[in-house]
Amino acid sequence: MSLFSINEIEIFSGIDNFLKELDPTNPNSTMGKELQKLDFTSPHTELGQAVGEFDLTNPNSAISRIRTEIDPTRNTSLMGKLLTEINIIAEDLRSEHGEDLRPADGGIFRTYTINLDEFFKAIDFTNPKSLAGKGLAEIDPTNPKSLAGEGLAEIDPTNPKSLVGEGLAEIDGFLDISKAIVKTEIGKIVGEGVTDGLFRIHHHETKFTTLNSEPLRPNEKTYFVLHGWESNPEYMRGIADALKKNPNANIVLVNWEKDADYLTYFPAALRTELVAHDVSNYIMENKISPENVTMIGHSLGAHVAGMASREIYERTGHKVDEVVGLDPAGPGFGLSIIINGFRPISGSMLGLKGLTKTDASQVVVFHTAENTLGAFYPIGHTDFYVNSDRLTQPGMGYLDIAGNHSYSIRLFVDTLEGKHTEEFPELDTETLSIKKEGTFHKEIK
Repeated sequence: MSLFSINEIEIFSGIDNFLKELDPTNPNSTMGKELQKLDFTSPHTELGQAVGEFDLTNPNSAISRIRTEIDPTRNTSLMGKLLTEINIIAEDLRSEHGEDLRPADGGIFRTYTINLDEFFKAIDFTNPKSLAGKGLAEIDPTNPKSLAGEGLAEIDPTNPKSLVGEGLAEIDGFLDISKAIVKTEIGKIVGEGVTDGLFRIHHHETKFTTLNSEPLRPNEKTYFVLHGWESNPEYMRGIADALKKNPNANIVLVNWEKDADYLTYFPAALRTELVAHDVSNYIMENKISPENVTMIGHSLGAHVAGMASREIYERTGHKVDEVVGLDPAGPGFGLSIIINGFRPISGSMLGLKGLTKTDASQVVVFHTAENTLGAFYPIGHTDFYVNSDRLTQPGMGYLDIAGNHSYSIRLFVDTLEGKHTEEFPELDTETLSIKKEGTFHKEIK
């Protein structure tokens, strides 16, 4: 029997914070701030100022100035001046032909004036009974009975009866955000990992297997090899075997299969910080010098490597020598959600910060599925975009997204074995040291 640790609870704070940002009732949330911009009753918002320009009761508004200029009863308005000219022409014609060509009693001009008044009444946004006023009332987000208000109520994550609220309740277990965690003291919650399928709950566990040396030699070069989501160390065995060419090096396979083994991606992504902390502890406990450490991670494992390296620097003041990211995972760490045009919520969406170039002295990244499962943006000191103009990587089926993602592992094994020395002159394939920084596009057959 094991208790949920406080860290396991904290990893869900990213989701909680994300949902809080969608709370339309909170004026300080992202949604609340966006809704404040839609307040047409406030003269301080752009929409409010725009609506104010349609206020017929304000003589300085744009609509009032237009109304004034097209008022045929005013001699000084543009329309009045035009009609004056018409009347002068009509009077000249009458004098010349002896016939009054002006309509009796103002005729068309009187009708025009009445219709114009009706038109301006209809577009008066300040009048709740006008057509424009009624339309504006329906998009009032502050009115719960308007169309906009009813729509916002349905996406309110804080309302358990809304569509979003009901959906969140349905996926409560799906995201491992247990109602018991919310309603019960953490110390009383017991988890045995007994539930399978979509609602499975796992123990947190990270295992370390050393190859090439037993026991581990802390003063020698040490490679940490980390797998990704729905994976295990066997997927990375080829890399470990290729690294054995250095007989004095420590090769450590990091097994975080229990945390990675979710049918859905985001619960596994949320546990990467826990695994990174374990890796950091392992390095500290075994007194391994950070300058001797190279971490090689695939997908989520690349972000685990970055997080662990960052923590090592925070704890020791020394940076890990190198991190090699093999198609680092994109969802949740890249451009995931766009609000208000182009404003990304990326790692912050999960409360996580993935691999960056500042995490180690050298960061090398191989991108093989950057438009789907992998991160599309440059991450390291040196980024290789491999066959970025193709839909399919060599040896993979047509549009095999997962295959493209895992191709980075095979490519790196081949590189370690000296098969791509000419294709990657920017990298010393023996030591993995960077020869040239930058972003490079490579064609590999």
